[in-house]
Amino acid sequence: MKVTRIAYSRGVNAGKYGELVGQAGRLGRVRSLVWDRYGSITGVGVSDRQIRDAWMADGTATSLGVLANAWKETVRDAVADIRAHREAAKAEVRQRVGRRLVPEAERKRLYTLLTRDRWAGDPLVRRWMRQRWRRGHNHTGDQVIIRSDNARTVTLTEGADVWLSVPGLTPRTGVVVPPATTVAPAGTLRVILRGGRVEVHYQVEDTAVRSARRACGTGTVGVDKGYSEVLVDTDGEHHGPELGELLRRRCDTLKERNARRATLRSIANQAAGRGRHGAAERIRRTNLGTIKKQRQQRRWEHPGPHGDLPGGERRGGQRHHDRRGRPVEDVHRAEQAWSGH
Repeated sequence: MKVTRIAYSRGVNAGKYGELVGQAGRLGRVRSLVWDRYGSITGVGVSDRQIRDAWMADGTATSLGVLANAWKETVRDAVADIRAHREAAKAEVRQRVGRRLVPEAERKRLYTLLTRDRWAGDPLVRRWMRQRWRRGHNHTGDQVIIRSDNARTVTLTEGADVWLSVPGLTPRTGVVVPPATTVAPAGTLRVILRGGRVEVHYQVEDTAVRSARRACGTGTVGVDKGYSEVLVDTDGEHHGPELGELLRRRCDTLKERNARRATLRSIANQAAGRGRHGAAERIRRTNLGTIKKQRQQRRWEHPGPHGDLPGGERRGGQRHHDRRGRPVEDVHRAEQAWSGH
């Protein structure tokens, strides 16, 4: 079984980060092109290899402005996303076919059409698929996919941090970034640029992670994930009972924040409709950004070494104040409820 590991960079040079952002933006346009052309019924049965060959034949590949390996891997990843989106709709349509009162032979025929992607020629299944499978569009422009044979890593000394070379926009050039890990990422890598740092996503076998080598007993216990607590085992013991309160508090915070953002967005749209484009642009630029929102989300998901969380609260629950002496809200990361059990 494969599990995903994430390595976060430290202190990436601004120039290097800018080069990666430029490359990711071009690859984002490639991803958008795939979604716009093949994200609907016209892409049923079309593979990433067929798209690649067609683009190389009609000259589209020369206008992308990135290396061949980079845009080919992006096409493959986008087609996989489209396929996953389509398969999710198929699962719902299969349930509908199973509930329909038709002869068994007809039901088997409908299942076969879905399995072999030939449903576009059947009016009934086509209508059901169009109801469940809405056309998608790409909004991702911060990722670079590195093929497994193009992933190059280097260490200065044995046991030191690994440096990853991300292929650049020209042949035989790369952008070297430190992913802050001593284990060299292997396989196909997904590099995500987020908040001024580089995230390297890669897959490893679950037997290779440290948690797989922890000492354990020989007994068997069943667990059930819940909302008011993290887990309840078959012995009736509740683990992490603080989870429900933490999630409710977090949901209330996000609800209030998103409601205020929606109000500001409505004001900006109204101002633009009345011709006050300057005011609308100022509202969008100063009040509807995502930098602070993403930073707080990262701090919520990955607290600092001292347990610092959004709002200045510490993991241990000790209340303290901000720069102006005002008390801050007790906000914890939900997973920390389980860390002590």
